[in-house]
Amino acid sequence: MTLALRLGLVTDAPSLAAFAARTFREAFAKDNRPEDLEAYLTSAYGEAQQALELADPQVVTLLACEGEDLVAFAQVRRSRPPPCVSGPDPIELQRFYVDGPRQGRGVSNLMMRAVHDAAAALGGRRLWLGVWERNARALAFYRKEGFTDVGSKDFYVGPDRQTDRVMVRDVRDDASTRALDAQSALVIHSRARMRIKLDDLSGPEIHALLEEHLRNMHALSPPESVHALDLEGLRRPEISFWTVWSDDALLGCGALKALDAHHGEIKSMRTAAAHRRNGVAQAVLQHVIAEARKRGYTRLSLETGSQAEFEPARRLYRKFGFEECPPFADYVDDPNSVFMTKAFPTTIERARP
Repeated sequence: MTLALRLGLVTDAPSLAAFAARTFREAFAKDNRPEDLEAYLTSAYGEAQQALELADPQVVTLLACEGEDLVAFAQVRRSRPPPCVSGPDPIELQRFYVDGPRQGRGVSNLMMRAVHDAAAALGGRRLWLGVWERNARALAFYRKEGFTDVGSKDFYVGPDRQTDRVMVRDVRDDASTRALDAQSALVIHSRARMRIKLDDLSGPEIHALLEEHLRNMHALSPPESVHALDLEGLRRPEISFWTVWSDDALLGCGALKALDAHHGEIKSMRTAAAHRRNGVAQAVLQHVIAEARKRGYTRLSLETGSQAEFEPARRLYRKFGFEECPPFADYVDDPNSVFMTKAFPTTIERARP
């Protein structure tokens, strides 16, 4: 079966969490106390935590699949390296796991090529990683891949302090060895420029964007069918509001309204006109979904327009698993509205702070 390589999305959190926990357990269970291992797996590989990492623009998650089966994954991120790592623009290879039956079949080589592609797209020039000092097979693999040992750092499995060897090499940016397609590299580069922050709605840039949003909604729908919130509505305590920035440029925004302890609503999704078709809306949506998972919500819903102008938004929501539903909360049937919802598992662990 053909091996397909792609970027992970927040909707991959359940399958990635299960695969990551299984492969970590298979690799390290025999060398760690069961209680320590389970403590680490709960904090690092729970579904909610994986959703947060998949939604983070500074983390690139690479997935290799055979059909519907996940067979390998790697995570590359910008992070502060330990003091032993020198050189410009360091990028961390945080995780790299291949399913046991697929090892020795070229999957590891493909994934490592993709790791270099992702690091280059992030603007990195040095690639570093930590690997357990007792993991001889992994140490040999990374040495074969050109990494050299430059020091050590602590790594905790539960409360058990262990020692990782820190290894580095230059990022390889060679067109002849690329595994990621140009579109994926562009997505990584675009996302890496984004910063998503909780916003107090005080800045003039967000005032202007929300005014544009309200004008647009009223131009497309009659007044009784416009459910977009103004500044005062968005300042209500049950609403969390985020903005997306690239340097000093406001790219877009989105909000999450708590309907009750288990149900949230997406509000005020907007991309600035100059930054459309650059993945901003997808980044905001993934962030809101991850936040809903972190809170332990079992359902996330939204209202959007039924007109043709809203089809790109509906298509994005469908991509992330939202389905049409009857009106919810205080909404009523309206020919100008489409209601959509997405259910999460009823037992969700909360992500670590």
